[in-house]
Amino acid sequence: MSSYSGLEEDCWNLGLQFSQQEKNPIWNSYPPSPNLLAGTGALKEKKKTAPTETEGCGFSSKKRRRRLKRSKNKEAAENQRMSHIAVERNRRRQMKDYLSVLRSILPASYVQKNDQASIIGGAINYVKELEHLLHILEAGKQISHQNIDVTMVDSHVNLKVLSRQRPRQLLNMMVGLQNLRLTTLHLSLSTMFDMVLYSFNLKVEEDCELVSVDKVRTAVQQMMRRIQEAAGC
Repeated sequence: MSSYSGLEEDCWNLGLQFSQQEKNPIWNSYPPSPNLLAGTGALKEKKKTAPTETEGCGFSSKKRRRRLKRSKNKEAAENQRMSHIAVERNRRRQMKDYLSVLRSILPASYVQKNDQASIIGGAINYVKELEHLLHILEAGKQISHQNIDVTMVDSHVNLKVLSRQRPRQLLNMMVGLQNLRLTTLHLSLSTMFDMVLYSFNLKVEEDCELVSVDKVRTAVQQMMRRIQEAAGC
């Protein structure tokens, strides 16, 4: 018992009942010692103390880094957006310049309007006509007579005549077609060297006797032969 006398006294002061069998202090109904209460209060006060200066500085630094990162991301996004705007503006300017040049080199008959679709469509038709003429020339055809192509749909005829250029030839062709009761609705020309390709869109009048592709081709061949003879060729 003497070896535990000091421990018993401490337990009594702390409001504990000392057990000789278990030799462990246990709580009893005695009120806790004022010293114990003072100790527990000090612990609570210690827990409530503010974070140290080092901890506060670290938290503030993290917030600053986050704000800086968000600012850089926003700046990068804005720079990317402005770059895209500049690229698109430059692309539109180039497209406008190219269309202007293309419009200037096309024959007037291929461009009825000045909008983008009309210019591109006219350029496609013009290139097709040139390809047709180039194909004939590259094939090495020495044309001493007229090359005539005719298609017919109902009362409309598409007529293409490839011939060497001659004075007043176009005027004589239009007069001759009118005498055949074929009215010109649209005409386009493609030239290369001394050759010219006439493309006619014609309407067959009611009193016209040319009711088939073969009859139209034969009548046009005879007409072109007379024009050639009149020109002394």
